Amino acid sequence: MTCKKTILSKRIEGKDFTASSLFKPKGSSLSLHNNVGECFNYYVRILKEQDRLRYAGMYEVSLNSFIKYAGSLDIPFSDIDVVWL
Repeated sequence: MTCKKTILSKRIEGKDFTASSLFKPKGSSLSLHNNVGECFNYYVRILKEQDRLRYAGMYEVSLNSFIKYAGSLDIPFSDIDVVWL
């Protein structure tokens, strides 16, 4: 099933999804991030652990800008659409 069909199917069923969950292999024990904020924070933490501080800083600036705009990033990826952007 293509990605577009999977997304459409999940929306019709009213199920939340993330970019990670769309590509998660069946039976995988990958840790999923339930919302945009968790994903941003996870990625910033990984970048800092790799001493990629400039990239981490750029993501933190983006995160703070999104929070100023939306008030919170405690939202699933499925809520982000063209209108939201």
